[in-house]
Amino acid sequence: MKDALTALLEYKNLGTILFDSQFNVLAIDKVSERILNSIGQKPLKLNLTDFFPEFIGSEDFIQNIVTPKKNSYRLDFINRTDKENHPCFLNIIVLPQEKPGNGLLIIENVTEQALAMQNMNQQKYELLLYKRDPEFRKQFLAESILGKSKAIQQIRETIQTLSRVPTATVLLI
Repeated sequence: MKDALTALLEYKNLGTILFDSQFNVLAIDKVSERILNSIGQKPLKLNLTDFFPEFIGSEDFIQNIVTPKKNSYRLDFINRTDKENHPCFLNIIVLPQEKPGNGLLIIENVTEQALAMQNMNQQKYELLLYKRDPEFRKQFLAESILGKSKAIQQIRETIQTLSRVPTATVLLI
């Protein structure tokens, strides 16, 4: 059963880090190492606050989880950049362990879902602008009718130039 659980965690890209009440890392699995390496963090660091400065200021709350007074602590969509400077988003959950004084951090790479949500929200915003703002709508209508070819761009530039002249006559042939 342990092998099946490990395979499931790897498949879902969920890593685990075991830590003590001082936030010292006791054990780290391969998935967590891979996730942390991808964002430029060296798993050789031995304290969780080195990996996740978001924990600073929440130490007392997390202590209550480690000493089973609270159930869990969750942070969603922690924003990092990977080695190639692409955005990376992580979800982390802190859970109590059977042994008092230890906690389990579950780390999940949710970059694909976060980027999909960003794109969806951007599309919703653009649709809202399209519905409410005639100037915004005008920009899309002209492009959809006339296109974006180089010739059309040159004509638009010419029209813009001519529109600045108070009296201009254009001879179309």
